[in-house]
Amino acid sequence: LIDQTENKTSKKVWVDVREGVKEGRTFADALNRHPKVFSTLYCQMVRAGEASGALDKILLRLADYLESQVRLRGKIFSMMTYPILMMVVSTLILLFLVAYVVPKVTAIFDDLNQALPLPTVILLAVSDFVIHYGWLVFLLLAVLLFYLKRHIGTKVGREKFDRISLRLPLVGRVVKMVAISRFTKTLATLLASGVQLLKALEIVQEVVGNKVLEEAIREARGNIREGESIAGPLKRSGLFPPLVTHMIS
Repeated sequence: LIDQTENKTSKKVWVDVREGVKEGRTFADALNRHPKVFSTLYCQMVRAGEASGALDKILLRLADYLESQVRLRGKIFSMMTYPILMMVVSTLILLFLVAYVVPKVTAIFDDLNQALPLPTVILLAVSDFVIHYGWLVFLLLAVLLFYLKRHIGTKVGREKFDRISLRLPLVGRVVKMVAISRFTKTLATLLASGVQLLKALEIVQEVVGNKVLEEAIREARGNIREGESIAGPLKRSGLFPPLVTHMIS
């Protein structure tokens, strides 16, 4: 792998992993020294593979899992690209009309010296505002986006953002289905690799990508530790579709 890898950063990582194994560390421990490259999920599956003697099969399963996650991200990206592009283009066209075309037409209305309909008056007022104060609107939007980004970076802000994203029409359903798909696929991969259930749930809650679902999984994990089934706590959370909880049950 070291000889085949062209990327210098990856080559350094593999050299360090090889040296770690030479020094007597397990393969999982050697990988765990590079958390930015190998996730907790990856290292735990490798550890389970070493313990069970099925490391080759688990590495293939890991490859399948990671490739499926890449395909899933690709589907989401392709699905969201077109509407976002259309929204941006539509906004730019609207700004061009309001800032450049409408002022040209205003001169014609001024020459007529006639009373204008209310919608026309409103349109002219909006055009005048955009021309004179458009920069202020963009500045306020930039400040607002900066504040939102900082707020979402906090634990409370992230939880609020994830809760709202689940309630959004159309988008909320997609966000929930993607997170639940990641939950089921990851949990199945970990369990099939020999990772214990409670440990697998602990890893899964970190990869679902949504704080609300993460908290639901954390509560379910606590209930399962006390002897409950997997399906019961997930069903009570109200976040998992009946199909998911019925199949788990």
